[in-house]
Amino acid sequence: SSGSTGVTITEISAGGAGSTLASLAGFGGMAFLPGSDEVLLADSVKNTLVLLNSGTSKTLATQADGLNQPLAVATSADGQWAITANGADGTLVRVSLTGATSPTRALCACRPSELLPLAGNAAFDLTQPGTSPSWMIDAGRKTPSVFFIPPTHSTTGSSK
Repeated sequence: SSGSTGVTITEISAGGAGSTLASLAGFGGMAFLPGSDEVLLADSVKNTLVLLNSGTSKTLATQADGLNQPLAVATSADGQWAITANGADGTLVRVSLTGATSPTRALCACRPSELLPLAGNAAFDLTQPGTSPSWMIDAGRKTPSVFFIPPTHSTTGSSK
């Protein structure tokens, strides 16, 4: 729920009782880890990514790691990586959920608007595909890579 002081994430039991899980200054995205009730929450004002697990929270990344107004968060299919898309500078940040590596930034010559899962473990569409160029990230590579996807063009009425 939104309020004048930010966003509150509330768990509602089957009986209708509410319990506050987290309060964010600004909603920057939410994703559940595969096969789990653990949840990733990004705060777009505080520039943080936290993992909530059974009422406890663990900060996974901050502005020092590259978060800059996150607008979306996703997780790899194997639960190894979290990926955030930044609204302020178009960068993406991959965070190891096992703590094995430091957060890694990937640059995009775009303004990410989503993290829509594609086929594979850690591939995500960053922008809506269609008649304008779109972009995707493969975050499962040793170094996360961003790829350009050419626009689709209609040949109807064209002499080409």
